[in-house]
Amino acid sequence: MSEAPAPASVSPAPIQLPPALVAKKEHLLGNGFAETTPNVGSPNFLASLDAQTTFFYNDEEQRLIAFTYFGRDVQGPPNIVHGGAVFTIVDMSLAICVARAVKCLAFTANVSINYRAPARLENWVVVDVKVDRVEKQKKIFVTFDAHAVDDADEEKDSEKSSDADNAKPPTKLVEGTSLFIANLAVPSSL
Repeated sequence: MSEAPAPASVSPAPIQLPPALVAKKEHLLGNGFAETTPNVGSPNFLASLDAQTTFFYNDEEQRLIAFTYFGRDVQGPPNIVHGGAVFTIVDMSLAICVARAVKCLAFTANVSINYRAPARLENWVVVDVKVDRVEKQKKIFVTFDAHAVDDADEEKDSEKSSDADNAKPPTKLVEGTSLFIANLAVPSSL
């Protein structure tokens, strides 16, 4: 008795951005940000995650913003994104931001991440990474946070919202800092 062949891996159809992120994307593109991807092909570890991510980088601000949709296959606790999946997207965002900012290869020396709230499955998350400072052309200090795109974002960006000042702020999921060490002799491939 022979086994049936395993089904071929199929890339999921792109998930459409919600209205709040469409407006944010347009704002970013009109304010010095450019849509970007890693230059070194498709990172297989990201491709294996049930997460779709779009990156935007602003060279002048040395800042990266990522929109990520987490599907069902990254579940940790019931209906919650596994913290490791959230960290993987944060880590990739950190690496792209630092590589673009210093234009050379850099290695993670430290990441300090504080989880503030769980991310829900089948929802959008916005990661915001910024180079804080560079010391001695070698040490790159970075700050980051991520928040959920939830009902507060939808209300704020819709014309139906009568009082955006009273809308609750988006749910902060993580925040933290990171230190990278640059290798000035090796140009960045990200």
